[in-house]
Amino acid sequence: MVEFGTLELNGQPVELEHLHLLSTGLGKVRLGPAVQERIQKSRENLLRHVSEGRQIYGTNTGVGALFTLRVPESEQPALSKNIVLSHACGVGEPLMARTVRAIMFGAICNLSQGYSGVRLDLVERLADFLNHDLLPIVPGSGSIGSLTHMAHIGCALMGFGTCQLRGVDMTVAEALSEVDLEPLKLASGEGLSLVSGTPSIVGIGGVAALKAQRLSDMADLAASMSFEALRANPDSLDPRVHEVRPHPGQGAVARRMREFLEGSVLLSRDNLQDCLSLRTTPQVHGGSRQTISRACDTLEMELNSATDNPLIFEDKVLSACNAHGEPMAQCLDNLTVALAELGNISERRTDRLLNYRVNGLPPFLADNPGLQSGLMIPQYVSAYLVSESKVLSHPVSVDSIPMSAFQEDHVNMGTLSALMALRVAINLEKILAIELITARAALRFLNPLSPSPRLQQAVDILDSLVPPITEDRMLGPDITLLADYLGAGGSL
Repeated sequence: MVEFGTLELNGQPVELEHLHLLSTGLGKVRLGPAVQERIQKSRENLLRHVSEGRQIYGTNTGVGALFTLRVPESEQPALSKNIVLSHACGVGEPLMARTVRAIMFGAICNLSQGYSGVRLDLVERLADFLNHDLLPIVPGSGSIGSLTHMAHIGCALMGFGTCQLRGVDMTVAEALSEVDLEPLKLASGEGLSLVSGTPSIVGIGGVAALKAQRLSDMADLAASMSFEALRANPDSLDPRVHEVRPHPGQGAVARRMREFLEGSVLLSRDNLQDCLSLRTTPQVHGGSRQTISRACDTLEMELNSATDNPLIFEDKVLSACNAHGEPMAQCLDNLTVALAELGNISERRTDRLLNYRVNGLPPFLADNPGLQSGLMIPQYVSAYLVSESKVLSHPVSVDSIPMSAFQEDHVNMGTLSALMALRVAINLEKILAIELITARAALRFLNPLSPSPRLQQAVDILDSLVPPITEDRMLGPDITLLADYLGAGGSL
């Protein structure tokens, strides 16, 4: 990182936190001298290979099943333009601004590796779009890898389509005029390089993984509040339990919960064994935590990879398939499961807090049960979100539909894996918000006893965000407000 929140790409490893900086619009990016040099060298290599008469996929040939058809040099810029235009056929609701930024940053990282043969102008124009917060409107559905999403971004580079400039809707032509940029004319090979690779998977998946990191921490806090509100037995958190089963995630969660609960006067050993949704929190949260960590490692490696096809080396152009997103698709499928499980056990704790048949608290934590329904229905909402997340946890990476006249006969659907992981992460924000609101309400009924000092701090912040519930009211706005706060990285 350098001054003014600007990330200079100059050959150093890119971190997932850099994607966070760029995707949230909090930073800018520029290309350092070393990266500029290798991009330019790659372009020189491509032009030399073309001049030597070599057949290069997507530069002087058609694409997909049309790879056997040669394209003369005079028509190669038109081929680039046509590839982008023909691939820009996405449908459905637009991607959120944060994911569009993340995809563009993923494309910059990919092209900056120096194996794509594009001009420096192209990569710098992507950086210009990010730095001006000029975000193309990108339909969310239809991209099996990065093809369709990146094609819509490519159209914007050429001056076509609609966009948001600093949050304001307008045509791309209007936005380019406002920021004093000209539409980019694509050169040979650049159309394929724009739509190839894995920027969509690593961009959307990176946003999901970053959310998952923060939500796994919040899940530990929410579980600790429920643990205390239900006066659980702390023996399940004893360090010795987790030393003899030394999975790092499990041990980390138990340690974090002990820290949250330090100084508690509410915990009780009256129950020999608590219900599993309390007693297994370190094991369940720990498993998810480890899966999230592995996903982050995989995505970070992808940010530092060349995922174009073909790849331009000094002595040869290699047609292979680093653009295939299988490594991310599998890890994102697992990430989705990890997030769904955090939601699954959170909903069970919420139910336990409300179930007067087992918890000794007023029914549904209502001040006047019968006249009031209390927090009965938020648990229904949580159950809905958990059920949706379970459906979305079906593995995408095992699915494949042949395309392009059987030339592309195994595809990974990795972008769908990323979108599903992100959807489940957003569901989890709401599920945890419901548990936090419910646990806070349960703690109120234990007065005059107070929660641990650390959890009292969390309760105080919750009270400042969502007023305590003493009578029935519309709770949807409260849940949404708190979920959005968690989604934005807010802490308790």
